[in-house]
Amino acid sequence: MYEEYKSHLRRYAESVEELRKAVHGITAEKRLFPVMNDTKWLELQNAVDELPFPPPYRLKCVTEDDEP
Repeated sequence: MYEEYKSHLRRYAESVEELRKAVHGITAEKRLFPVMNDTKWLELQNAVDELPFPPPYRLKCVTEDDEP
């Protein structure tokens, strides 16, 4: 899965870089910082996919101003 992820990053490098810059600006403004790298996120996604049930969750993107 990691190689597939890296392939997508290379394929859409320009768009990904623009998004990263935007997110970096937002996180700096909101004084947020990352606690997981790409590998850890992929491991978490794989673990959730292997659960025998769909877990409930809330999604909150740093690019959104609304509360979840």
